[in-house]
Amino acid sequence: MIKKFYIFIITYIFCYIMFQINIFAEQTLNLLQLKNEHPPYLRLPIDGQFRTVDPAYVFEEATIEITEQLFLGLTGFAWDGKAYKVIPEIATNWTVSNNGKIYRFNIRKDIYWVKGINAERIRPVTAYDIEWAIQRNIRPKIDAPYASTLYILKNGEKIHTGKIKDTSQIGAHAINDYCIEFHLKNAASYFPDLLTLWIFRPQPPEPIKSFGENWTNPENIWSNGPFYLDKWQKRRKLTIKKNPYYYDAKNISLPEVHYIIVPQAFAGLDMFYTGKIDLMGDGYLKIPKSQLDNILDNPSFKNVFYTGSRFASYSYFFNVKRPPLDNPLVRKAISYSINREMIVEVITKGNEKPAITFTPPEFLGCDKKCSEFGIEFNPDLAQKFLAEAGYPDGRNFPSIILMHNISELHANIAEAIQAFIEHYLNINIEIQQKEWSEYFKIIRQSDKGTAPHISQMGWNSDYLDANNWLCDAAQFFQSVTSWKNNEFDSLVEKAGKELDPIKRKKIYLMAEKILVHDETSIMPIYFETAKYLINPYLKNWYPMPIGGQLVKDWSVKN
Repeated sequence: MIKKFYIFIITYIFCYIMFQINIFAEQTLNLLQLKNEHPPYLRLPIDGQFRTVDPAYVFEEATIEITEQLFLGLTGFAWDGKAYKVIPEIATNWTVSNNGKIYRFNIRKDIYWVKGINAERIRPVTAYDIEWAIQRNIRPKIDAPYASTLYILKNGEKIHTGKIKDTSQIGAHAINDYCIEFHLKNAASYFPDLLTLWIFRPQPPEPIKSFGENWTNPENIWSNGPFYLDKWQKRRKLTIKKNPYYYDAKNISLPEVHYIIVPQAFAGLDMFYTGKIDLMGDGYLKIPKSQLDNILDNPSFKNVFYTGSRFASYSYFFNVKRPPLDNPLVRKAISYSINREMIVEVITKGNEKPAITFTPPEFLGCDKKCSEFGIEFNPDLAQKFLAEAGYPDGRNFPSIILMHNISELHANIAEAIQAFIEHYLNINIEIQQKEWSEYFKIIRQSDKGTAPHISQMGWNSDYLDANNWLCDAAQFFQSVTSWKNNEFDSLVEKAGKELDPIKRKKIYLMAEKILVHDETSIMPIYFETAKYLINPYLKNWYPMPIGGQLVKDWSVKN
């Protein structure tokens, strides 16, 4: 086992050196081709299909990105030079009741529905469009992926679970064309953050009723954002153009944006080097992990490579219903045996941060002082907990299954996890890989006796609050872990109602400790970083670590 562990490390070091030697010169030469003349529009690669641009069904990064360009929310996120903050978007202002349960928003009168292809202005966006959209999204038959986010509204959960049939009973009511009021089931100081999400954004009843699922076709769609949908060539390209009726159109310099489907990262890298796309990385087509060493070490990339914060976690989840992982001591032993520092230094190599908590420290208010609330690498403690669980030195411990969806990165990290666990705990790990659709069904199946013991998933922050992690994410992953803890649920509920931000974070910290340290239903590995290659012709660019990018602020120099 010791031999296998060191073979794993030596193999990665060898591959790293050989890779540097083989392609360093070629990439340096190709990079010079970025100096070609640039067209007046922007070209962005996407590694998957745009399954939909209907805000009700948005889930994947690609659909989140395009929704940000086509549809406005009551609020949005912006960078003020120091931090990301919530700002009014459709809203002009809002008030909140003394008990924190009623929010009233006044909205702009210069937001219009614009038809696709020819940018025909139809009518103003009203508060009734928001009310109608929320009533549509909460219907059980719609099966909106983010419907549970609407549970914060009065009667939201009861309507979605079928206990109330009348969708008009949900706590979202238009007062008039330009004022809407929300009634919450409990106080939630993060509610303006929630309104940035696509599930709350206005939708046009007319085309949806007329065309059904085809309402998002370019010839049918109505949108209200800084861009409108011009062309959608399935599996090839999606083109959006500047909305001439957008309230701030004068400050948008891009006439159009081309989203190009590029299913293979190395093909995309070649397109970047030869000046055929303007950017790759993060929520777009990701930079191949095997290329990062050369990019980081090559001085030619200094002015075209960016890395920064991204509120996203790479984690493993324990199936607590399948023995022997039904014992929290076993789960703690496994988590303590993982050398996260080595994973980010040897495998990911993109300035990722080892994670000892599931929730980013920024949202918990503990920064670098989170160690007592999470789990750090400690093989001695790992062996101690395994012995206390009844398996000293791993004796009589059955083989367990670790499953991930097919990916070179997932495979490499899984092999490292396997090596750590076998080396420090003498536990045999069987690694299984599945295509995404099959994998997602297997890990969420109701029969937890046959579901894998350990599965890999990630979580990207939807809004800037710990509630998104310890409430939304924790609920989502219960279908994977089957873990439930009354004390944890009580703390999360209490934090959601607390209006004092300092007190809220302290309560969330206690919940985090139960999730990751005491019960260990989740094993966080690292926090991801955003990594981009940026064409020098792209100006005014800055990254958003959550949601879609604010492309309206970018420009190109031709």
